Amino acid sequence: MTDVTLQLFQTTLTSVIAPMTLVGGVAFLTSILANRYGRCIDRIRGLIREIKALEVESKTRAITERQLTILYFRTRALKFTMTMAALSIVGIVFTVFGAFATLFFGFHGTYFVIVAFVLALMLLIGALFGLIRDILISLKAVELEIRTVYEPPNLGVSFRDLFRLSTYLKLRH
Repeated sequence: MTDVTLQLFQTTLTSVIAPMTLVGGVAFLTSILANRYGRCIDRIRGLIREIKALEVESKTRAITERQLTILYFRTRALKFTMTMAALSIVGIVFTVFGAFATLFFGFHGTYFVIVAFVLALMLLIGALFGLIRDILISLKAVELEIRTVYEPPNLGVSFRDLFRLSTYLKLRH
């Protein structure tokens, strides 16, 4: 290897470290999503067993069926979100391959590399929004479960006020 080729190789390696680090982060996100997905599947199986044991026209059965519907919706949304995260990794890998092909084989793929990287980032953003959406849906399911035990009082607190420490301190007492 000549000095120019070695220097080009080092520059290329330096250029692809950031995208490969991003792959690690997306893989961690995918792991979190897969864990949430597995918990949903386990909970669905448990709810199905509960529904089979309940009377057809009971209030508890109606609430359990509503929870089952929410969990099924969550699993479908999580599956889509995990797909976006996995496709984001594919986009990052194409970015790295494109960078190497451009630098070493004379492939004129600068636009390909840019498009692949931007697409990967857009898919990652979509996956992050999917995770946020799943958290909000899971809170709705928890609210339904709480309502099976008791009706929580209306605290008269807006969503924005929940982020203030003073509101938190008032709610504790």
